[in-house]
Parts: sequence; structure tokens; C-alpha cells
Amino acid sequence: MDQRTMREVLHRVWLVAGLCCIAAAADAQCLLPRPTPSGPALWIPDQGTCPVPSSIEVRLATGGAQIAGTQGDITFPAGAGIDARVNGRPDCSVNPDINKGATSFAFRPSGCTGGDCIGVRALVLATDNTDPIADGVVLFTCNIYTLVTDTITFALSGVILSDPTGRRVADVGNRDGMICFVENCCFEVPGSVGFDDLQVLPAKPVVGDTVELRFNVSYAVYSVDNVEVRGTAPLLEAIDSDGRTTFHFKAVQAGTTSLQLDVTYGTEELCGPYYHEGPSHTVSSPSYTLEIGDAPAFTPTLTPTPTATATPSPTQTLTAVATPTPTPTSTPTASVSPVVTQSPSPTAAVSPRRVADEGCQLDQSAGGQGRGGLVLLAAALFSRRWRRRPATNSARARSAGTTPLHTRA
Repeated sequence: MDQRTMREVLHRVWLVAGLCCIAAAADAQCLLPRPTPSGPALWIPDQGTCPVPSSIEVRLATGGAQIAGTQGDITFPAGAGIDARVNGRPDCSVNPDINKGATSFAFRPSGCTGGDCIGVRALVLATDNTDPIADGVVLFTCNIYTLVTDTITFALSGVILSDPTGRRVADVGNRDGMICFVENCCFEVPGSVGFDDLQVLPAKPVVGDTVELRFNVSYAVYSVDNVEVRGTAPLLEAIDSDGRTTFHFKAVQAGTTSLQLDVTYGTEELCGPYYHEGPSHTVSSPSYTLEIGDAPAFTPTLTPTPTATATPSPTQTLTAVATPTPTPTSTPTASVSPVVTQSPSPTAAVSPRRVADEGCQLDQSAGGQGRGGLVLLAAALFSRRWRRRPATNSARARSAGTTPLHTRA
């Protein structure tokens, strides 16, 4: 293969590659919307923006004619259609600026429901006026649903236009509306933050108090990136927070301030079937007024100091109690007359009251009964002795110069 032939082959390859790139670019992007048609006509603007549109519009091109009322039928493409309201009627709304209060919408064919409906008929008119409608305005809007990702077309047909006198306008036209689904289209999923009110505890804080600020906030966002309270300085010094709704401060200065809660939240983007992190946004709450009062004046309170009081001990009173001393009482002792029996000698009865010649009284106490017997025995023996020698005893007494204690009767 010579050099010339090689250049021709390469040129053809580059040409084919360029055509493929152009075709790919054409498939990846929607065509530019078509311009407004000449009138009189009804038309649906083309849409190819990202994200996928959720509604379609029907506009009027007057073409210089006076148009007071319109009628038209919208036919659904495969895999798409117009939503229904709760009452079962089409989810379409007339433009209030055109002042056509008798406008109505109905699914076709008559009496259909759900997937059996193939289109919507729209009548735009008023029963209280015949004012002409301005050129290029939106007559009504309908919310749509789509189940496909290809370019679809909502067809417009059966167009009838009438002038203010009620006569039908001739030579009217219509143009369908194309909706292009951009491949790999990315759009932001919106988030929302709702602010209700602010609760302050204690309700009337003063210098020195620990103040709790509790914001009633509702979050419907992908992420909460930052939360900050503005307007706290110089009255409040931060202590801590939960990072979302509740904050604790120390009241350090009296005064009045306006507080606001700033919330920075993150979003996500939907790109085809995939989600990606999107941009962040910051929103602020309404302003709330907070007043910090002066600390109450300190008044020292004298607390009485407990004084130790000596409690007198119980005094022991000595009371002299006369204890009666028992008086010895002489108890007469029964006289016992012991009987001394001597055998074989005759028994000598001795009376207890008899006193021996020696002058000794016999012991007759209870403890001396045993000894008394012996004494009596001895007395009896001496008595017999004295009987045998009476003179001698008397002589002895006389020689001694004494008088006998007892004399015999």
C-alpha cells in the first residue's frame, strides 16, 4: 500500500468517526424549541430542559384575529398522559389572567377512567364576558406523567376558535408539542427547612442564668451541614448544643437582642437512575426578641448561729428517810422443867426457879438446854453432899466472914 492510499484510508476513518460523534451529540441533546406558529392557532410549546418537565402548556396565537373562546383536544402519547385530580377530572388549570371562568376539562372518551383515557378536551370560555384573549398568552396548564425516557409528543387536534360575536374563526391551525428527555440529565432534588417558634428557658432569664434556646425546626433535607445562632453576643456566651435545634448559653450581660437561626443544608442531584451530592443552601429563621434582665441585688441574710445551751443535769435530791430500827422484844421463853431420873436412886424433882446454894441461876435459854441438864445433875450431886456435911459448910462460911446466899427453909 502506497502513501497516497494510506492517507485516503485514514481520511475515511476520521470522517466516519466524526459523523458518529455528530450523531451521538445529536442523540444526547434535544433540538431547540420551535418558534411560535403563525395564527390563528393553538399550540403546545416544545420542551427539552432538564429535569424532565412535569407539565405542558397550551398557548394561543391569534394571527391578528379577535378570539374570545377556544376548544381543542390533546391526545396522549404512549407511556404518558395527563394526571387526574381526586375528583377524577383532568389535573388542568386555566390561566386566571384571561378571565375565562367557565373553562372546563374532561377526559376522552367520555366516561373513561385511568389507563382507558386517551386524551383531554378543553373548552376555554366565559359566560359573563366576550372579551378577546391576548396573543401569545398561556390558556391553561396540565400536569403530566411519563413512563418512558424517549422523546414524546402530545398531539393537538380538533381546534375551534370563536370571535366575540360567537362566530367561528376560519382557517385555524394547531401544532403539537414535543417533550425531549435529555439523556443523563441531572437535576437537584429540593429540600426544605421549616421554622415554627423559639422556646426560652427560663422564660425571663437574668444575668448569671444558664439559658436554653430551643428552636422548633423541621428538616426535610439531604443533610444538615451547619446550624448557627446569630445575635447572641455580647449578652450570651455559648456553652453547648445538639447541633440542630437546642443551644445552651450563659447570660453574662443584661439587655435586649434579636436572635436568628441560620441553617446550612446539603442537597442531592438525580442523574438518570443515580444520585450525586448537590449544592448546599443556607436559610434563616424569623427574628426572635430575647431580653436578659439584671441579676437581683444580693441582700445578705443573717442566719442565726446555733448557741450551745448547757442543759442542767438532773439534780439528785437526798431525802433523809427515817428507817425504823427494830426494837428488841424480849420474848418470854417457855420454862422447861427438866426431870432428872436417877436409877436406882430416888428421883429428885428440881424446880427451874430453885437457886443452888452457890447462888447461880440455871441457864434456861433455848441454846443452853443440853447444858442445863448437866448442871442440874451436878446440882443434885452437890445437894446430897451438902446434906451430909451441913455443919462444915456453915462453919466455913462463918470463918470466912460471909453470909450464905441461901438458907434452908
